[in-house]
Amino acid sequence: MHGHGNLKLPSGVHADLAEAMRAQHEHDFVSARRLLKRHLDAHPGDPQALLVLSAVEAATGHWSRARASCAPLSTQMPDWIVAACLGQVASGEDEIRATLSILENIPEDHTDASALWARDIKSELKHRLAHRQWRPHAPHQSQAEDVQKNNAQQISPR
Repeated sequence: MHGHGNLKLPSGVHADLAEAMRAQHEHDFVSARRLLKRHLDAHPGDPQALLVLSAVEAATGHWSRARASCAPLSTQMPDWIVAACLGQVASGEDEIRATLSILENIPEDHTDASALWARDIKSELKHRLAHRQWRPHAPHQSQAEDVQKNNAQQISPR
């Protein structure tokens, strides 16, 4: 592997997943998605890969695909991990409030990476709720579509 900085990966992580995590860390989302898909073909339902894939899809504005990546986790993971996964794409006040109510159940004694990540999502959602920052797009739109709409609105006369 080349030029990937000092990102330390958990032991026991498969090569495609490790490389996908590095690519995600470097914001190379196209490579990350390709590697995650390949890993999931070989290891269907891998919860770590699904969480990373959901984050990649959310980072690239593919909200419905991010949600779909979270769905299989509901049978494998605690509710608060599933809620944190879905919290990345929570769009409205009711959805954020419902997600936060589940995230209140993160066990205090959990200090592993999953719990820290879920607490970060919880903090972000609390901030968005306090500042009334909703995602302004429908779940099927991509980030590119949002940028195009914003650019068109800025260009059009008022």
